[in-house]
Formats: sequence, C-alpha cells, structure tokens
Amino acid sequence: MGLSHKVGLITVVLAACGTSAEVTDGGAVDASADVTLLDASLDAPHVTENIVVTVDATKTDVPFRDLVGVNKAPRSWDGKAPNNEYDISAGYKALGISQVRIHDDRLDICAIYTDAKIEDYASGSPVTVTTCTVDPIGGPPHLKWTVKNSATVNDLANYRFDDLDASISATLAAGSKPYVRLGFNYNGPNDVGDIASWAKVATNVYKHIIGAFGPSAVKVDPQYVEVFNEPDGAFWVGSKSDFASLFNATVDGVRAAAADAGKIVKVGGPGFTAEYLQKVNIAGSVANGFASAVTPARLDFFSVHSYNKCDAAMLSTTETFFKNVRAQIDKEGLASKPMHISEWNIGLGKGCGMNFFATAQVQSYASGVLTLMQDAAYNIDVGEFYSGAPPMSVFDFDQAQVGKVIVRPSAWSFWAHSRLVGGTRLATQVCSGGACGSSTAAKAPVIAIAGTVGTKRYAILTNDSASSVATTVRVTNASSGNFTVYVPPSAIQWVTATKSGSRYVMDATSMAALAESIAPVTQPGVMANGGLESNVTLAARSIALVQLP
Repeated sequence: MGLSHKVGLITVVLAACGTSAEVTDGGAVDASADVTLLDASLDAPHVTENIVVTVDATKTDVPFRDLVGVNKAPRSWDGKAPNNEYDISAGYKALGISQVRIHDDRLDICAIYTDAKIEDYASGSPVTVTTCTVDPIGGPPHLKWTVKNSATVNDLANYRFDDLDASISATLAAGSKPYVRLGFNYNGPNDVGDIASWAKVATNVYKHIIGAFGPSAVKVDPQYVEVFNEPDGAFWVGSKSDFASLFNATVDGVRAAAADAGKIVKVGGPGFTAEYLQKVNIAGSVANGFASAVTPARLDFFSVHSYNKCDAAMLSTTETFFKNVRAQIDKEGLASKPMHISEWNIGLGKGCGMNFFATAQVQSYASGVLTLMQDAAYNIDVGEFYSGAPPMSVFDFDQAQVGKVIVRPSAWSFWAHSRLVGGTRLATQVCSGGACGSSTAAKAPVIAIAGTVGTKRYAILTNDSASSVATTVRVTNASSGNFTVYVPPSAIQWVTATKSGSRYVMDATSMAALAESIAPVTQPGVMANGGLESNVTLAARSIALVQLP
C-alpha cells in the first residue's frame, strides 16, 4: 500500500506476577492486572513519582472546543524543490484537522489585486517595484501598497483568484473549514497609501469567497474573518491611526457584505505577535490602545499569536501567556470576547532550527497546548497551529525523497485531540505529591483532559517533561470495564504520494493505514481507591490516548 513506517515496540509488564509480553505493529495485548507501558526505545528511563489522573465518569463539564486547526491549506510545495507540488488533503483528513487558516500562502491581497502600485522605501525614497515581496536587509521592509485607480476597485478584471480558489478547494477536500485572514504575506507590503480602497479590495475578497463577487469554482460561508496579521510586528510599519482606520473600514465592509448576502460572520483580529504583552505598553505600538481605537463593538473576537522557546519551552510559560492576555483584554473592555490563538507553536523556525520540529518534544508540547486551550477561563474559541504544511509543520517533504510525505510526531497530537471534538468534557483532576488540581493546569509533569463522545469515554495524557512518569488513571462512578491505551509514534513516518498531473497526491489509504497501525493495549480496570484503575508509564515527551471504561 506504499506505506513505510515503524511503530515503536511497546513492552507490557504484568505487575502482579512479574511476567512480560511484547506488542508489535498491529498487535493488542489483553492483561489480567494493572500494567505499565514503557517505550522500549528508551534506555532505562528515569521514572518520576506517581501521578494520579482521576476522571468522574458521570460528572460532565462543558462541551469540547474545536481547536484542532492549522495554518496553511493542504496544498504546498517542497521548499527545496519548488516545482514539486503536494496535495496533503488526505493527511489533514486522517488527523481530523477541522479548520485551516488561509494565511500567507494563498490569501495575499497584493497578489490577488493586480492594479496597485508597490513602492519600496528601504532607501528612504520610494522606488517602484513589481513584486509583492522583497528580501529585506537588517530589519523588516517598508513597502507601501496603493491602488492605482480607486474608481476601478470593483472591476473584476483587476483580481486574480485562482490560487485562493485552489487553496479553499483543497481545504474543503480535507474536510476542513476555512478561517479567512485578510492581509499581506510575510516580507510583503506593510503600509497602505489608500486605506479606503484597501478595505474595499479586502471586502471584495470576502465577497468572492461567499460567491458574491466574480465566478468561483467553490463557494463557502466562513464562520470567521480575521483582519490582518501581526500589525505590531513586521506586517505593519505605518502609523497607529492609519491601522485603526484600515481595520475599522475593513470590518465594516465585511459585515455589510455579509448582511447583504444574508450571511452571518464573526469578524475580528488583528493577530498580534507573541510579544503582544510587551508591545501593549509601548506608546508607539499598534497594540497600545488598540481596543479603544477600533472600539470593542468591532471585535467579535481578539486574535493573538503564541510562540515558546524551542527546546527550552515550558507549558507553564504558555499557560501564563494565556492568563495574562486574557487579563489584559478584559481590562480593555473585551471581557465578553473570545480569544483566537491564530498562530502557535513551540517556537519559531529561525530560533529552533527547522529539524527541531521533527522531534518528539513538539508532539508533547502540542498536545499540552491543545489541552491548555480547553480551559474555559481563557475563552479560546479558535486555535491554529503554525503550521500544517511547511515550514514548522506537522507534514514535511524531502527533496531526496520525492513522492513521499513526512509525517512528524506532532501530527499525532491533533489525531488524538480530534477524537474529543463534538464531545463533552468529564470532570478530571491531576494529583501529584498529594496536591490535587485542575487537569488542564501546567503544574504536574502530566497534563490531562477527558470527555465523552457518543457512547465512548476518552482521556488524553501528556507528559511534556524530560523523564518518564508513572501515572495511575482512575475512573470513578464506573463499576467495570477495560482501559485501551494508544501510544502514537514519537519519530517521523513516511507516506507515499502518487503523481497526478502536476502534483503529488498523498495516498489516503496509506495515511489511514498509518493511523490505524497505532497498536492498542487493552487491560481490565482494577477496583481500588474508590474507582477503576490502570497504571500507565508515559515515556518522556510523549502522549497517550486512553479509551476509558
């Protein structure tokens, strides 16, 4: 089936009698006592103190928020061999990616609207250029984008929608919903000469997506439209007042267009950088006074980005960031507004190095953040990992392996958490060293979340620490039943892609087989300490999906 992978060997130790058994690809083990799962690829891992994760089988909490989103549509090019285009829709579908932020690959207003003047101010004086991006030296560029004739912004001949249409089509083919970001690409225009015309062009892009401006092979009704991206960073070098005017005009235009078409859309933004909490206190920054400048009424949501510190990343740092952003925007009059984390990852490529994103640490960090974002106190409605396709991605390509797609360990975090989408959370707590608290708090070495989906109950356990952790999973108000544990791969896997026309299409059967090859280990629960229990040792930087009794 064109599948090349190796699932790590699982050793099952029968604690009651001292015997052992092995589980290899596709196998399952039935045990008659508490079991410990160890990743055999680790050399005598140090095991920390026992953690107890307690799930109440009858006490439901709030619905799961659908946060299993990524940046970049499932159509991408191998950056090292740009003529090799890949369609990885099958990968997104297999992982359960529910939403895709159409951002810096296909929705670039500079590329879409062809009748604009682009001026480079790098030398201090404007120099007209013919490209939508430049390679700056010593800092961000200063490119000013200005519509040549404001009277013709509604002329369909000035627009080129083919890339956008293809991006949305691929997103829908993956079973995902598009999250629309209106703005420019990285190293592209970051200043605007005619704000009113920019807003009209941006509104026409939205109208095209919903089928109200120009012919389109696909029409879709996006739930969210995010206006701009990182205006407190390299994506905007104009004035604070100009940005507020641009934002306001665009929000008003999109809302009016939606109303005219009988659509309901939530509009917000602006996708502030991960340095938002520092920038908000700088008088000259767009982040300073943003809510009052645009008025809370124009924000159906507030979006910001979160990047950690690569191999030094800690979930507690991200948790603190979420808490502090929530407190800041509440103070600015946005207490009722949800947050969108429209970009997030363990770090940025330039700081981590691109190979780092293929490590197991990104898997455990991603699962931990997906758990943290479920905390109702933050009111996070949308999470968009950066990204699904290269760079810093769950899928990757290798010039030396043309016709194959790399599935990185982080992919399985989305696979696990997508199992809970549409379900309801179960009351869960984590106890460590005698102290118990919220399972979604980044205090103990293990962070956990559990819920019921239909007739099934699941828990996701995440160990983002550098040591193995002995964990007891206890289900209260359940009298009998089995625990079934799935431990996904912690190394890269390969899936074939078949040449079809001008692109390589990821093989859906092979990708589905890879997901199905994660071998379950089944064991009956043992009644103890007021509930059904099972013991699981989580390897360092690992996750486990547990189907509960």
